[in-house]
This record gives sequence, C-alpha cells and structure tokens, in this order.
Amino acid sequence: MTLPATVRWSWATLLLLVLAGCRGGPGADCLYAADCDEGLACFAGKCHELGTPAGTIAWEVLPPSSSGLSPASFPPAEGPLSFSICSSSVSGTLGVGGARLVASGEASSLPGLASRFERHVTGRFTMDLPAGAWTLTFHPDAPTAPGLAGPPPIARKVQLARCEHRELSQIVVSPPGTRTARLRLVVDPERDPRPACGAFVRIHDPASGAPLSSRLELRSSAGGACTIPAEISLAFAPPGGDEIELRIGPLDAVRPTVPEQRLRLPATGGDPLDFGSIGAGATALEQVLVSVTDGDGGSIAGAVVTAETQAPAEGDVPRFRSGPGRELLEGRYELWLAPGRYAFRAVPPEGAAAAAGGCVRTGPQSCDATFAVEAGQPASIALVLPSRLSLRGDAGAIPGGGLVEVRPARAGGGRAASGTFAEGGSWRLDLDPGDYDLTLRPFDPATPWLVQPLSAPLETDAREDTKFPDPALVIGTLWESEADETRPLSGALVRAWRLKAGSAPDLVGEAVSREDGSFSLVLPGN
Repeated sequence: MTLPATVRWSWATLLLLVLAGCRGGPGADCLYAADCDEGLACFAGKCHELGTPAGTIAWEVLPPSSSGLSPASFPPAEGPLSFSICSSSVSGTLGVGGARLVASGEASSLPGLASRFERHVTGRFTMDLPAGAWTLTFHPDAPTAPGLAGPPPIARKVQLARCEHRELSQIVVSPPGTRTARLRLVVDPERDPRPACGAFVRIHDPASGAPLSSRLELRSSAGGACTIPAEISLAFAPPGGDEIELRIGPLDAVRPTVPEQRLRLPATGGDPLDFGSIGAGATALEQVLVSVTDGDGGSIAGAVVTAETQAPAEGDVPRFRSGPGRELLEGRYELWLAPGRYAFRAVPPEGAAAAAGGCVRTGPQSCDATFAVEAGQPASIALVLPSRLSLRGDAGAIPGGGLVEVRPARAGGGRAASGTFAEGGSWRLDLDPGDYDLTLRPFDPATPWLVQPLSAPLETDAREDTKFPDPALVIGTLWESEADETRPLSGALVRAWRLKAGSAPDLVGEAVSREDGSFSLVLPGN
C-alpha cells in the first residue's frame, strides 16, 4: 500500500528530528560541533574532549600583516579560549632625515624568548609591538660623503602594557651635547700589502661597551691598492667618563682580514677632538695555512675555516674572530692573523661525512684546542675533523609520518638538522657531536608534538627513546576590535609556547585561524 504524500513527509520529518537529536561521543564522525555531545568539540572529522595541556602555556598571535610586526601575546588560559586582539605600539616623530629602528627585548608573556624587530622610519612613524620591555635604538642614516659618519645612535627604553600606545618625545637625530672626533687612518703598505681592504670605525663607552657613534665603513677602490679615505669625522655622544674607546676592525667580506684594534683615547679637549694619525692594521699579519682532513686523512673542500682569539693575555688581539679563510687548493686554506693564541674551527659543507670541529693535529694520536701564531713565523697547521654521528629513533605508528628536528641545546654546539619519518615511525639523522633538543612534529593534526632534550649529549652513535604524550585538544576564537566594531580575525598564526623556568620556552604547537576566527590544535597533555 502506498502512503499518502502527507504521511510520507511526516515520517521523513520524524526521522530527521530523531537524527538531529543523536549526537556523537568521543571518536564519532562529525562536521560541526553540533554533531558532538555536549562538552565535546569537532576536530579533524572526529568528536573530541577538550584537554588540559601539560605545563604553563603562553599564547602568541601573529595577525596577518604585511610588515609582520604586529604580534599580540596572551597569558596562560584553560578551556575554550577567546582572544581579543589588542596590540601595543610606540609612535613618534624623527627630527631630521631617516633612521633604522631596532626594537629588542621580550614580550611579557614569553619570558626568556628574545625578540627583535627592525624597520626604517622617517618623519612620523608607528611600530606595533607586544606588551613587554623593549629597547628602541635609532641608527640615523649615514651621509654619502666618504670619511664622514652620521650622528650617533639614540636608545630609548620603554615598558609597554597590553593595549597601550606609547607616544615618544621627538627623536632628535643630533641630541644636545654631541661631539665630533677627527682622525686619520694610515695604512702601512709594507705591513699590509693587500690589493684591497676595508675597515669599520666606531666609538664606544669603555665602561659599558655601549656604542656612542654610528658605525662608519670604509673600503678601498676596486682593483686599487689598500688605501682608504684618510680623513674621518665621527659624531658621538659624550661618555660617562673621561675616555672613549675607538674600535677599528675588518669588514667581514674582506680577505685577508686585519685584527680589531681597541684604543683608549681621552674624551676631553677641544671640539672636534683631533687624534692625529692612527694605523689601520698596523700590526704585522702572519700567513697561516690550514689543511682540513677527516679522520681517514681525506681532504675536505668547501669548508668554512675561522680563527678566534682565546682569553686574551697581555699583547694578544682582544676578542677577535677572523673572516672565513680563502681556499687555495682542495682542503687547504689561507688565513692572515696577528700574533696571538687562537682556536681554529672548520665547518664542512652540508652532506659531508665529517662533522664541524677544531682539533689542531700536533702528533699522530693527539691534538690541541688552540695554536699560537708567532711574529715573523708563518705557520702551517692541520685540522682533523671528527666523523658525524648517527642518531636514530622510533616515532611509532603515527598516521602519515612527520618531521623530526634537532637544534643545539646551547650556543657552540653542533649544527641544527631535520628530516622526516614515515608512517612506520623510524628516523635517522647524521649530526655533529654535541647536545641537542629534539622535536617530532607529526603531519597528523590530531597527534601532539613531542619536544624533549636528548637523554645525554651525543658523543657516539645513539638511539633516542621517544613516546608521544597524551593529546590535549584546545579550541578558541580570535577577535579584533576597531573603533566600535568587533569582528573575527582570520588567517592569524596562533602559537603555543610551553614556559620553562630559567630558559627559553618551547614551541609545542601552532595553527591558523579560520574565516570565523576559530582555531583548534592538539598540544602535549598531562
């Protein structure tokens, strides 16, 4: 028997009403939050319970901005999140010309994470910054005339609260009290027989080390002899004491390089202060030939070879690091150094079997950490680099695999590296010896990241046990307010940082907000 159309419609309506009342529990398929039971969220096509991330989480939101300088940070929060974007900023007026503005410091909600923003400003300017403590340094544009430096840098410290827009007093490019120092650089062709050269000159406060003048860079003409503009004028802010420190050093791209000189000079006298003639690279340089080999004696081409002074003794070059040596033949490099004791380091190209190192071979089975360059004695030394080590692990059966990364746990360690692991979970990285932090980032959005330090410094081939933490689903919505209108913020990058006492925080997850301002991500749980 065929039912009347009205009856058929009533049965269909009843079925829809019944289905509408059926919501899914954890793991049920879903398209929207309404498809899941009360208190559950729809994430990656499945219904999930909201979780509590492990540790203390700080949130950083980077709104879509062409400048990339509009971050807004938020303190820890639990449960469904609702962030109203309200960035802070500093504004001001530059008195004359333009300047490079560098803001360095850290956001108040991300302690231990150093941040740096930079832009060129002229006239009236505004720079968006997160709430926190910042040092603003204005580096005035240098004049184009050779041998003439621009006004000294100007530093301002600001403490920004959330939503605060700080107005700075006018930035005067040449503040009252600015003085001028005049000197003449002299290059001795017998001691510095280079076909080309370049140097920087800057005045510092000898007590604090802070720069008092802008950095003036000088180069000889291409293809000519090593002659640079002799007459130099530097505008500088008066120091706290009666002396200034004049630093003269090499430009990074110049080979062979000259040592940096630091001269204490009186800051009292007429204006301008006239210091007469000062030698640029007046210390005789010695040629040092460095051969770089692996443990089997094979030559390593394409390495970056540098030398750095150790704790300076009297007469040594203070705190100097050379530019990269020039490769003469495969695996053989040339450095020009002033007399002193140096630590040598060679970094082989990516893909080489050897690791970065600085063992100066002094015998068949021994090496020294440093080598002394002596006046009047050109030297030839050998650097023997250790083999790279293998670090292996098993990520488990993570759907779709993921990315494995290591980064040095502290400065001066090995080099960062990355690779991928397949769904089977096994991974391997060839690394320099050192201490590392390990991060596994699954491509599956429902699996949390694993962030942990290595169980021990990498000194031999090793395996690292890894076990992904329990997932904790976090959802939220971003809003931005302008005038009296509040609207969802889409396309913003949301980063979750796990704070650690006494060290930089770990990045443990990130997501991008949708059209309605919502975002969701899975973090490591308890």
